[in-house]
Amino acid sequence: MDNTNTAKRQSFGWLLAIGAFFATKLKWAIAILKLAKFSTLISLFISLWAYAVFFGWKFAVALIYLLFVHEMGHLICARRKGIKTTPAVFIPFMGAVIGLKEQPKTAKDESYIAYGGPLAGVVSIIPALILYSITQYELWALVILLGAMLNLFNLIPVSPLDGGRILAVVSTKIWFFGLLFMGVYLFFNFHPMIVLIMIFGLQMLSSLHKERTQLKVDRYDLDRTFDLIEKIKVLQQKWEHSDPISFSWFIESEFEKSKSKMVEIDHTKVPWYSPGRRLKRGGWKVDKANNHTYYMLLKTPRIEEDEEQIITCFSEVKAAQYKHIEKLQKGVEEKERYYQATPKEKAIALIAYLLLGAVLTGLWWYGELSLTGLQTF
Repeated sequence: MDNTNTAKRQSFGWLLAIGAFFATKLKWAIAILKLAKFSTLISLFISLWAYAVFFGWKFAVALIYLLFVHEMGHLICARRKGIKTTPAVFIPFMGAVIGLKEQPKTAKDESYIAYGGPLAGVVSIIPALILYSITQYELWALVILLGAMLNLFNLIPVSPLDGGRILAVVSTKIWFFGLLFMGVYLFFNFHPMIVLIMIFGLQMLSSLHKERTQLKVDRYDLDRTFDLIEKIKVLQQKWEHSDPISFSWFIESEFEKSKSKMVEIDHTKVPWYSPGRRLKRGGWKVDKANNHTYYMLLKTPRIEEDEEQIITCFSEVKAAQYKHIEKLQKGVEEKERYYQATPKEKAIALIAYLLLGAVLTGLWWYGELSLTGLQTF
């Protein structure tokens, strides 16, 4: 009898974990939400009915209550940061979801919003603790256990789970160690849910790598564009202050250099196995675009005799490059600022995460002991 009940509790736990993962973390769940256009109340009753059919109304009520409070924690924290959200919507066997209508501006804000869910989860368990201590009723012990499992599962330090998003402000390298730990666990205890988490965790790491590689490419683009502007200035000065013959020789020389550079760039190939292939290809594209701009600009004084037209061409190209620099600088600053945090802020996030994990672990242990004690009795 005890083994059967233990198996049921484990099944309930994995169902809860899978539902929480898919419903609260995946983008496609939000897409379903937008298409379905369920209201919070209607979707709540549909999920309640579905859970009750398979697991009984007690489990259904407990799960809906815990999911609702968890999502409300995210919602309240998002609103405190000035980020608008969609209403909470329940999806049967997937949990509940709220969508952010805009992305957090910094990892600190994202960490704050992510922390709100598990923290609210702890608060949701307090009434069950009080009621269980008074009544010793099994339902309240179940709420304690499920609440601890739901929120502790979400604290796994792998993005896109809450734990990964909370610790991103400390270091995104933690995601890698979280995945490594899960890989070791998976080797000894295979479970499809762990596989799914690892797949999406690896996807998030890949996206982060692409983002940081693009940041390096953008920095390189900034440097090369400044160099291009200097070359344009030299070209314009030569045109303004040199005699026609000297300027003509200069143009021909620069034109041939640029033409050779175009050929050289076009024949550049980055092997698929090359380290930093994405970065090298990004730099190659930047060099190709800038050299093409300079190449086309050199054509103007070679074929154009109208001085006013030549001056206009110089001005327009420089203006376009300055506009490009302004756009790049804004993007670079935003990307660099996103993960910036002081040592104090990182320490606070880490300590808060560890404390919350310790509290939920204690509640899980207490819930297990309570249910075991009731069944033995």
